[in-house]
Amino acid sequence: MAIATPLLSPGRLPDLTPAARGPPGFFDAGSPFSCSTLLFTASIGSGVLALPSAAKDVGLYLGIFILMVAGLITAISDAILGQAVSISGQKTYGGILAWSLANSKGNLDRGNYRLPAFDAFMTVYQGAAIVTYLIFLGDFIPSVLQAWLQISLSRTLALVSIVYIVVLPLSVGSEISSLRAVGSFSIWVMLSTAVLALCKIPWSELDTDRPNNMTPLGFNWRQVMHALSMGTFAYMNQVNAVCITSELHKPTRQRLTAVCGWAALGLFLCYATLLSAVYLTFGQATTSNFLQSYPLDDVAVNACRVAVSLTLIFACPLNLFPITSSFFHAIDRCHLAKHAGVRILFNTVVLTICLITAIWVPDVGSFIGYVSAYMATPLMITIPAFVYIACCRAEDDMLARKGVVVERNLCRRSSRMVIPAIALSLTVLLWTAATVNIFASQKA
Repeated sequence: MAIATPLLSPGRLPDLTPAARGPPGFFDAGSPFSCSTLLFTASIGSGVLALPSAAKDVGLYLGIFILMVAGLITAISDAILGQAVSISGQKTYGGILAWSLANSKGNLDRGNYRLPAFDAFMTVYQGAAIVTYLIFLGDFIPSVLQAWLQISLSRTLALVSIVYIVVLPLSVGSEISSLRAVGSFSIWVMLSTAVLALCKIPWSELDTDRPNNMTPLGFNWRQVMHALSMGTFAYMNQVNAVCITSELHKPTRQRLTAVCGWAALGLFLCYATLLSAVYLTFGQATTSNFLQSYPLDDVAVNACRVAVSLTLIFACPLNLFPITSSFFHAIDRCHLAKHAGVRILFNTVVLTICLITAIWVPDVGSFIGYVSAYMATPLMITIPAFVYIACCRAEDDMLARKGVVVERNLCRRSSRMVIPAIALSLTVLLWTAATVNIFASQKA
């Protein structure tokens, strides 16, 4: 006797096949708008505050042109790294670099790569970023306390208090998800700062006499390279661009180019507005921390100083977490980073070193220029050029495996070397200018 089982009959079997995921919505994770916004947010940092001083040495028009060049560089490098993500499957900057090195030796696969030297380099670079945050905080906190509470606080005491009372407790935990909100907050802070700078332009004083104070007496190639270093530092987002572009839905070459291009364009418009407004206000008196040039009793400016200070305070532990993971990954002791005691001790040592450096550094503009030239330039220009060569080779190999004949003639190879040649030339110029400027400042 057959027993009918309706739930198991062929016509009534439940469809267990997962539904195909459609394209993400406009604001959803993985959408072009979401990825462009994240790239925009990842670029905002302390370099924005020192950016207007770059125009002091080269003038307003050349400063805006340098900003445009820096934006073009960051758009191209982000697109290259995004293309490498889609080809290699790696989702970290170190993984992309190690994959490129392995590919250059003919070992192309999708394994997990490890590069201790690069992890050590990233540890130093993230530490230098924290130093720039602390330098600005040492300027903002005493001025705000003096203006609002009539409390006189030295720069050194302010930095010590911020580091050990605020930053260190925020970095005790092993997760940084609770600090991610600072990303969206930083966008509004930067936009508010740009609007404030526009409102403070003395339009009535921009007469025929004022332009005499708006133009530098002269400049040389070292000053141009220094301005470019500060410009590239303000756009710096390549480390985060790898994981951001890995979330892009259907990462074709056209979509990657559009996402990176729109992010760079948005940054350029904001940076150019800020640079122009500040330079039109102060001219050759523009300093490395332009917010300190406004009156201390201005309520709107002080509110902006507080907002920027909060952004920088939360940015310190956000950069401290990658330092911890990179350091222990470099020495192949990742399990130690999970112990609270080891992590607290390590964070205390790192913050102390950053604190001493921030107290010792006299000029944040020069420090940012040197950090950008020696450390940000490889991440933004040199390494992406090497990754570009690896991507071209990987694409040729994939086409060859599919039976597509690739004509490797001299013209094709020469055209592919244009980007690496330009990147290498810029790297040499930036490093040379930074080195010459260091010795020139010591003689002065």
